[in-house]
Amino acid sequence: MYVTHETATEQGQQLYDHARRILQEIDDAKGILRSQTSDPTGRVSVGLPTSACRGLSLPLFRVMAERLPNITLHLVEAMTGYLDELIQAGRLDVALLYDHKAFEHVAWTQMITEDLMLFVSAKSPMAKRRSISFRKVFDFPVVLPGRPNVLRIVIEQLAARHDIVPNVKDLMPKAMEIAVDIAANSPQAMALSKEAIWTSLEMGYSQSLEYGWSLLRLQWSHPDFDEGPKAFAEKRAAQWNSNPNARR
Repeated sequence: MYVTHETATEQGQQLYDHARRILQEIDDAKGILRSQTSDPTGRVSVGLPTSACRGLSLPLFRVMAERLPNITLHLVEAMTGYLDELIQAGRLDVALLYDHKAFEHVAWTQMITEDLMLFVSAKSPMAKRRSISFRKVFDFPVVLPGRPNVLRIVIEQLAARHDIVPNVKDLMPKAMEIAVDIAANSPQAMALSKEAIWTSLEMGYSQSLEYGWSLLRLQWSHPDFDEGPKAFAEKRAAQWNSNPNARR
């Protein structure tokens, strides 16, 4: 017997995800029709992070058995990054995540707000403090979950919004080198790019595309839009216009 490992192409994976969503919608439609004449029936897929599954799974099964006995509960335990991908692909009905993203056709409800905890040695002077500022945390080497863990991404985004660079060896010099390269570009283009990135995080896919195009049209009408290609062709440093209201 020979076993081969086949990997779907990008188009094949898209077709597979689309087909799964269609089948899921058919099952949902059948369940809706049945629930109008009797008790709710069907299958519900719930995703729980590993850290929460131990405490929530058994009570959840008990409540479902008591209140909705005709519902089949399918529980998926996984890391939050994978659960996030499953909810986007329509392969989960509900998921418990650390943070929500602005995806179309996905509704979210805030369930609880948790404090982030910093673990240090009992001998550390920090152990005697009741709290510590988020900025102060990054004065020390910090161990975080690897990507695509959602908590890791949330912390990184929060640090970026407060202009905080984690304490990683040789990271600050490299970060400053990249910052200098970025600062050499058009101030108008950099400002619009930053606005597009942060604002679109809270938008759906179509809405973020539309917003990005509106900012791009602003850049098209700015003098820097012509200055960049012209300076490149003439092999000279660009002379950027710092006035955001300037028009060509």
